[in-house]
Amino acid sequence: MTTMNTMSNFLIRSALFLSVAAILSSSCRHSPTEAPAGVPTVAKDSIIPLNIGNKWTWQLTLYDTLGKPYSTYLDSLRIDSAKNINSEHWCFPGHPYEKLAFANLSDGCYYRAFDDTPGASFLFYRYPARANDTYRAPSGVVSGYRVWIVDTLESMTILSIDTTITVPAGTFTCYLYRRARKDGVHYFDEFLAPGLGWIRVVTYPEIWPGRGVYFKQSTKDLIQFTPGS
Repeated sequence: MTTMNTMSNFLIRSALFLSVAAILSSSCRHSPTEAPAGVPTVAKDSIIPLNIGNKWTWQLTLYDTLGKPYSTYLDSLRIDSAKNINSEHWCFPGHPYEKLAFANLSDGCYYRAFDDTPGASFLFYRYPARANDTYRAPSGVVSGYRVWIVDTLESMTILSIDTTITVPAGTFTCYLYRRARKDGVHYFDEFLAPGLGWIRVVTYPEIWPGRGVYFKQSTKDLIQFTPGS
């Protein structure tokens, strides 16, 4: 299971993040007076707001290989705590992601894994960014209560910085990140609105390994963002 399969399980429980959703200028076009009903106005200096208490609630829908939905349930992630590490402010989500940490740095949202000792940190969502930017994005592996960051074949490409989508929480203009493996096993499309984070995450695994034929396995759509402190 990749980080995104955790952050998409974390971020998707079938697919960010693992990613936390992280982050990344005024790409979300809602002005303070244009925010969708029920969505608080937020600063857009990061792609994912990491204040303690921030909580995302999504509707996760699973599909079969013919595109028919067969299961729908709620998923959520909350930022529970934070501490300074090497003069950087790192934030920790709650169970089952407490072994992960996220930080908004100058070039985007980073993450790292903690087991017995802190691991290296990696850029997850570049922000601000330009369309077609591509960079290496190692994944996290979760096994029981242990988490490791591993160097895989995954990379991230920013397909767009102004894609508009509608989900139960409202309509947003987002950065569209595609996380993909170079060996073609799977890819994820992640829609993030600056200042709000994950709006939608879609998982696409191969139907037949090595054939390059994919199907939409799951969608995760934002229902509510609840700001913390």
